[in-house]
Amino acid sequence: HYDYLCEHLTLVKQRRLLRLIVNVPPRTLKSTIITIAYPVWVWLTEPGHNFMAASYSRELSTEHSLKRRTLLQSRWFQQLWGDRFRMSADRNQVDQFMNTRGGEMIATSTNATAMGRGCDTAILDDLLNVDQALSSAERTRTNNWIDSTLRSRLDEPAIGSIILVMQRLHELDPTGHLLEQEPGAWT
Repeated sequence: HYDYLCEHLTLVKQRRLLRLIVNVPPRTLKSTIITIAYPVWVWLTEPGHNFMAASYSRELSTEHSLKRRTLLQSRWFQQLWGDRFRMSADRNQVDQFMNTRGGEMIATSTNATAMGRGCDTAILDDLLNVDQALSSAERTRTNNWIDSTLRSRLDEPAIGSIILVMQRLHELDPTGHLLEQEPGAWT
């Protein structure tokens, strides 16, 4: 499934695919490939690209952000691609960092505010945990966050992309919600 997943991520990068849902079981490297490695890969050719990555908790999205930043700052990465951009010294936090070419990566959650922040690509990685998926109130709150907060964060909605990656947890989880709200819009 790695090759198939990377083919679809390539289409998102090329903006030939703007809405992608990836539903795979736990422990299949979905977060490593999509949430950690994909934004780093995009920055190699589009260092001005802005990403917002959200999860059900601030801790999880911050952990993903830290892994992205660690990869970008690794000796291996710097030896191969360090000439393309540098990390910005004045904005280099765990949950929000920039490069010297204007690209930004922001980590947030469905419980945090995203006001005043925008992105070219939003990555939604596990917006619900297993316990939250069993709660009608939590599912509704998360789906409302997608509809009201997230969608307004795309800098250019006509070409901005959204990637949802998660395991299926309920018929009305974010995957079910998006497929019901926008039939035919999501791959």
